[in-house]
Amino acid sequence: MKLYRLLHLMNILVNDDTQDLIIDVRNAISSKQLIRIEYISKVSSTARTIEPYKLIFKEREWYVYAYCL
Repeated sequence: MKLYRLLHLMNILVNDDTQDLIIDVRNAISSKQLIRIEYISKVSSTARTIEPYKLIFKEREWYVYAYCL
């Protein structure tokens, strides 16, 4: 497993969808569930399955610490 730190989750714009996403990530952490995400780099985007273990809010943005499976 590869560990990805500070995987950018979303920006500060908080709406119902954002709140639902935060709740979903927190629930996945507490129940040790996997999440399927789209990882976007400077050159491409790929679908990935992650095992999140920490969610933080830092400098006006949300981040999730996760293992990439």
